[in-house]
Amino acid sequence: MADRVWFERRVEAGESLVGRPLGQALRRLGVSLRLLRRLKRTGGLRVNGVPVHADYRLQAGDRIQLVGNEDSYRGWPSPPALCPWSTPGSGSPGSLDWGPPVVPEDVPLDILYEDEHLLAVAKPPGRLTHPVKRERSGTLANGVARYWQTGVVHPVHRLDRETSGVVVFARDPYVHRRLQAAIDAGKAVKEYLALVAFPQVLCHEGTFSTWPLPAGGVIDRPLAPVPGHGSRQQIPSGQFLPVGGRPQQGPAAGRKALTEYRVLRFLRPNAAGALPSFALLHVIPHTGRTHQIRVHLAAAGWPLVGDPLYGPAPEMVDLLYRRLCLPETAGTACPAPARAPFGGLMGLHAWRLTFPHPMTGKSVQVVAPVPPELPVDPVRLPPTSLPPA
Repeated sequence: MADRVWFERRVEAGESLVGRPLGQALRRLGVSLRLLRRLKRTGGLRVNGVPVHADYRLQAGDRIQLVGNEDSYRGWPSPPALCPWSTPGSGSPGSLDWGPPVVPEDVPLDILYEDEHLLAVAKPPGRLTHPVKRERSGTLANGVARYWQTGVVHPVHRLDRETSGVVVFARDPYVHRRLQAAIDAGKAVKEYLALVAFPQVLCHEGTFSTWPLPAGGVIDRPLAPVPGHGSRQQIPSGQFLPVGGRPQQGPAAGRKALTEYRVLRFLRPNAAGALPSFALLHVIPHTGRTHQIRVHLAAAGWPLVGDPLYGPAPEMVDLLYRRLCLPETAGTACPAPARAPFGGLMGLHAWRLTFPHPMTGKSVQVVAPVPPELPVDPVRLPPTSLPPA
């Protein structure tokens, strides 16, 4: 397998890298000591296309190049913070390194954006972003590995299996680290569309009670793991809402989590003056906690439709849906759905991602098409990103 230049950087006049040994400069740029040693052994350190030693002192105008091939790195473990299946937003992105190999597979890709450094694709609901311990194939990462003809891919962030929308991959670990650092620093804006249900507005007698959803606001509640429940999260005060279960007490404190939302559209039952059964929200998480949007909305009493962990019981969603006249059936009796409400989709879609390009600094905005099951009115979609809180 031929070597390729997977990282290149020009040393500009006046910057702090001028006059430094190459090895020291690479450490300042985030290259791990382990990777630096491997590059020394394999002859992967080059300046202006010529192999050099790590003690070479850089001059203005020099082009630093790191060269290697995938076989050189197969089986070489990397820090957990940079494994493709790590949890993004969990802290510092750590040192630059290679992740474990991913088996290339023929997985369909809906490409939204591509350049020499990044690839953004639309993830369909039901597909994993990257391999996990018990499921190593059929993921987006497997498809990207085949598309790039490589065994090493770098997802910059991930979406839950049930969530659809924008996912970005980096071509090399340096780009991955820079973009992940920008996301952790709050320089990227993630926008979601969320379809929520109001199961609490349906009384036992079949009538609708008061409806609690304000037209917009911020949910500022810490999140903490539920002990013994895998990736499940809860509000530490005990407002964890498992399907069919009781709220569980959690730890005394959790990690700060901030979610901003605006109502785009209310969906009402087919009855004059009836209160809404569903609402479509525009949501921006200002922190990147696991299941943040799902838990925040459920704890507020507005769970996502189809959420298997925190959502309302399917029979409740079906009952509310049968009372609902969607726009295409307005003025007629609402028919019983021929399939699961809203196509069985979990009502969360990563609709738009805006971020600074890790190499040029220019703003990049990627939009994923909305699944047809979501009742979206394009005219009411926000034209620009919401400002940070």
